[in-house]
Amino acid sequence: MDASFVFSKDYPAVLRVNSQLGDCRSREELNQILISLLPLLDCSGAFYARLEGQYNTPHILENINQSFLCHCRWENFLHLFTQTKQVGGVLETSGALPLVADTFSLASNTCQKCSNDSGDNHNRGHFSCSTVGLYDAPNPAVALFLCRFTQPIQTFSARDFKLMQFLRGTLLQTVKAVLYKEEHSNLQNILKCLCDSPDPLAVICDEGVLVHKTHSFDQLVGHDDLKKIFSLITKMITPGFNGSLPDCIQSQLGRRLYNINITTIPAIPGSDQHLYLLRINRSSDKKHKIIRKFSSAGLTRRELDIAALIYQGTSTRNISEQLNVSYHTVRNHIKRIYSKTGVSSRSELLVWAG
Repeated sequence: MDASFVFSKDYPAVLRVNSQLGDCRSREELNQILISLLPLLDCSGAFYARLEGQYNTPHILENINQSFLCHCRWENFLHLFTQTKQVGGVLETSGALPLVADTFSLASNTCQKCSNDSGDNHNRGHFSCSTVGLYDAPNPAVALFLCRFTQPIQTFSARDFKLMQFLRGTLLQTVKAVLYKEEHSNLQNILKCLCDSPDPLAVICDEGVLVHKTHSFDQLVGHDDLKKIFSLITKMITPGFNGSLPDCIQSQLGRRLYNINITTIPAIPGSDQHLYLLRINRSSDKKHKIIRKFSSAGLTRRELDIAALIYQGTSTRNISEQLNVSYHTVRNHIKRIYSKTGVSSRSELLVWAG
């Protein structure tokens, strides 16, 4: 049968889906549209993903399972897919619009619990899945995958590809728009909260540039303290950095020790850059007393920094790296700290500090 004739019968349904996609404003709405689209393409599952890394490996963002597979088998399939899938073998159905067709087979990993609960024999043995990946070209950032589970395998027809080709652009634009809105909204909400907050809060980016700060942060953190905080954080951002920083670091600000709590904000929409929310609060009263005791011994600002790190159990080598000074310079500072406090070792210093 002529594919264009078959497609003409589907045209009203396709236009309706296209119109719904144009009005889509959230991930929940997008998922409902995909649920209504699956029967039109005789599919039983779908998921959309970001494409990451050199080989554009999918990182699944959302999935819809309308198949006979139980939850466990469906999760196994998604895991298998993400472990083996790479963009390649593009099936060109028209011009430069990529629709990638693949077939997967999953061996028996019977989920006994699901089988017992449902009595469904489909959870046993092998099953085959035909998938079509819809990619945005030429440099794919997201993809939508449509799945057809059958026993035996049933591939997609020319009519199916024609429908997918017609909907591909709108589907992928909607996925990207929904994700952008989520990320942008998240960032805007965080910045709005910062503007209204009386607490000492700030946001910096990967390069250590200050993006935003509250008035109380400005009052608490001087220029030199700010440089020190940025230095501590940027030292952790090395080649291959994945955007994950420690939850908390400690630093001497003025003559007191503070906790700097760090929260990673998702990448800025349209870039790979991360932002970091810094929340500053005083350390415990005991630590304040220790810092005051160190100060009473006449320690300089640098010696206070080193004494605080010694008290936290930081090795001389790590102190050197954190403060960006030579190992021998740190050793000289430690000798002067010992001299001023009247001790001769780390253990005696800790006893002296209390």
